[in-house]
Amino acid sequence: MVLQKAYIACLNFIYDRKIRYIRKKTRRTVLWTVFLVLSLYFILLFSNVFYRGVLFTNNQREIFMSVLLLTATVFSMDGELKPVAWNKWVALLTILGGAGLIFIRILHPIGDGYLIFGVMLLTVYPAFYLVWNGRKDYETLFDIIAGANLTVGFTYSLIIFLKGAGTYIPDFFDKRYRGTTWNANLFSMIGLTVLCCSLYLLYRNRKERKKIPLFLLMSAMGLIVILLGKSRASIVIAMFAIASVVIFALKQKTVKRLSNRGKSVLILVLLLMCTVCAVFIFRSASAENTPEETNPKAISQRFSTEGKDADEFTSGRLSMWKIYAGMLNLTGNDVDAIDWDSLPVSQAAHCHNNFLEYGYRCGVPVSLIFTALELFACMIGFLYLFSRRFKRDALLFPIIFTEMFFVNSLIDIATLPCERYAPFFFYLILAIMIDPRPNAEREEKHKEKPRVIYRDSNNPV
Repeated sequence: MVLQKAYIACLNFIYDRKIRYIRKKTRRTVLWTVFLVLSLYFILLFSNVFYRGVLFTNNQREIFMSVLLLTATVFSMDGELKPVAWNKWVALLTILGGAGLIFIRILHPIGDGYLIFGVMLLTVYPAFYLVWNGRKDYETLFDIIAGANLTVGFTYSLIIFLKGAGTYIPDFFDKRYRGTTWNANLFSMIGLTVLCCSLYLLYRNRKERKKIPLFLLMSAMGLIVILLGKSRASIVIAMFAIASVVIFALKQKTVKRLSNRGKSVLILVLLLMCTVCAVFIFRSASAENTPEETNPKAISQRFSTEGKDADEFTSGRLSMWKIYAGMLNLTGNDVDAIDWDSLPVSQAAHCHNNFLEYGYRCGVPVSLIFTALELFACMIGFLYLFSRRFKRDALLFPIIFTEMFFVNSLIDIATLPCERYAPFFFYLILAIMIDPRPNAEREEKHKEKPRVIYRDSNNPV
């Protein structure tokens, strides 16, 4: 509550001085623009543009993201803020995580971007949560986030797809298509974001028949990009996302028989899967001089364990995890003092596991805080998905992106929001998970005023 009062005082001051005089349409446009810029940011980041002099360090990128998120927070306000109830566990773990990063950074260097991220967890994100917990129209927030990322991601994917659909032979990295990104996993991640956002908006617009084909097309494009990149993590997450949409739709009515909504979603998903398979196979078969690695059958080889030991199957992650596990302690390690020459080059950047990454940098206690936050969010997402009392459309968005974050946190880079989609989305969807009543609708601000009865001496009432 103490933190809330500080945020409320600052935000209400800004609202009274400036924001209340700006039209709602203009505020919404600014909000759209902020998330469009952030969506474009990841495309440029993955394409190596931001590693060539523009926002070169994680500190610079975290500051850039903080400014944009604070702008989104301020322009999201549509009235003066009041204290709200927060889920104590989500709030406590978020604050402890931020404080832990700052405290350990005082002891020793923990890596570029982590200190500012800790400050963000104590300032930027709580302010963002406070505003949207007051508004409670989470559908608006998630529609904007999904729409912005879908617009940018689909446009990028369409350009790449059309460029590679003719005589142009794709540039393959490690036998997988990577588009303009530095590696194929990042290319698949863009497709995964397109798929997840389009599935969410498909469900949100399930009653508008004219929009359904468009979102189906976008979902198909997202799956095509995932298959071209052949990222195992993205393929698994895509399966979870599709299954989650079906389960979420089916639970709305009854278990005994499919509701009309359930039938519609099921048919759309099946049509989507058939369309993607047909298009992907057609594209692979029609390309001239296509290397054998581009064949869809090569995807199954990515999941095959035949002729591979555990380390080969995990692309070297097993040996990487063993190295980092050996460096765990209570307060972490001075990353500037590590002799990276004594380790394989591929191990020097990230551990590809959140628990080990935080443990190596900041110590096991801080790592346990972030692990607890993630597990608690997964429990909430599980309830959203299977409990019948959680039926609000907005709840599907955190379900899908919690799954993305969980899988990526186990086998990929998923710590700083400025580095990857998964943590970026995760710390935004906490806005609804920190709300103990996510199903509650917002109370009307302008309630009917009571009638005033005037008395005078001549006409007593």
